[in-house]
Amino acid sequence: MSNEAPMTPPDCDLRGLEWMPLYGGRLFGSDFDAHASDAEWRAALQLWWAAWNQVPAASLPDDDVALCRLAGFGRDVKAWRKVKERALYGFTICADGRYYHKALAVFALESWQRRLRDRERKAKYRAEKERRAAGDGTRTETGTGRGNEVGQPRSGTADEMRCDETGQDATLKEDLGGKPPKATRKTKLPADWKPTEEQLAYAKGQGCADPADTAERFRLHHQSKGTLGQDWNLGFQYWCRNEKTFRKATPEDRGEKRAREIQQAIENSREPLQ
Repeated sequence: MSNEAPMTPPDCDLRGLEWMPLYGGRLFGSDFDAHASDAEWRAALQLWWAAWNQVPAASLPDDDVALCRLAGFGRDVKAWRKVKERALYGFTICADGRYYHKALAVFALESWQRRLRDRERKAKYRAEKERRAAGDGTRTETGTGRGNEVGQPRSGTADEMRCDETGQDATLKEDLGGKPPKATRKTKLPADWKPTEEQLAYAKGQGCADPADTAERFRLHHQSKGTLGQDWNLGFQYWCRNEKTFRKATPEDRGEKRAREIQQAIENSREPLQ
């Protein structure tokens, strides 16, 4: 039995930490890598991982039956003993009767300290969260609501107290059919979209010279851009109302506008002077 103190504290527990440092430069440049057989190398690697998940971390029991199993030999203790010396390379028996790996213990201590700091940080966060919740007002027995002492009945009218177990207003849920309202999902204009007779009549009523052409330009515009909309009927009506704005003036349109301006000027010139 060695008098050397254990290399990690008794409560060093890294279980659940699904990774372990592996420094390739140190490992593949070591005497162990140069002299170990394939079976010894494989057994050592399994023992390193087993030690990482032991408590204390980086240690192994001084028991050939347990080591045989941890090294991947099952119940074949005889085969285990053939590779034991090289497979336990780097391990040392300490005062508590367990094997400790010197290099692995250093990494285990670093990871253990990080885990302790993380636990402390989370504990402080939970305590601060509870403190803030308590500072917002006294809580009810069920932990919902505000302003009543624990164990005291809630005050208010029957309608005010009509809340379900989630804290939602039961009257509101009844009005909504028991379900919250859902926003209409935006969709693309269907590929086979065609205007209805009512839509064509609406377009004509908005002054569109060629309702069918207006509808076709509406379809090509939105399908080419992949526009998303909630109500394409309203979208088409909006397009018709803004037809003159959306459509660029043609030479014919500009000529007609100029002719109207000239005609208006002639009519104005004929008016008697006041």
